[in-house]
Amino acid sequence: MIGVCNFPEKNIAGIKSQVLILGSIDKEGRVTLVHPSQKAENGLPIA
Repeated sequence: MIGVCNFPEKNIAGIKSQVLILGSIDKEGRVTLVHPSQKAENGLPIA
């Protein structure tokens, strides 16, 4: 899984977030975590 852990802490919906986990979003709005074992269509946006 790909994550960014050197961002400043953020409060998201009342929860302290310390890591950003990346996922790709397909045309139906489904999110697939970015990970070597997960398949995703080339060119999908990452959020």
